[in-house]
Amino acid sequence: MSNGPLYVPREWEATCPASPHLWAWFEDGSGKHFVPGFGGSCSSSPKTVSERMSNEAVLLKPGEHLDGTFRLDTKLFGGLKPGAYRIEAALSGWAEAKFNEAERSELAQMAGPFMTGEVPERDEHTLTTSTK
Repeated sequence: MSNGPLYVPREWEATCPASPHLWAWFEDGSGKHFVPGFGGSCSSSPKTVSERMSNEAVLLKPGEHLDGTFRLDTKLFGGLKPGAYRIEAALSGWAEAKFNEAERSELAQMAGPFMTGEVPERDEHTLTTSTK
């Protein structure tokens, strides 16, 4: 737990091409992972780091949390057969190496630090799919 504010990511980076901060997949009983792909389109005008962060970051103060929904459409997972699956997910922050010196300087002037690294999670609930 932090004693100060922290910027945490929303679902997607606002870079081009965009990449997810939050990603989830299924694991079957044998440990095989079923991971979806992703794609997107790019804006023709690049964004400043402040513009990016207004879209991809949320400043949380101590004790605050961020709620949301992440949709997993089973049709996007090739080879997903009827059965029980565990849902796994990872939340990844920002990598300092993805920013140039000027962007890092601009980020340092913002109201708090940015989450870095990755937080993997395994949901102990199972999803049972069927052919209905």
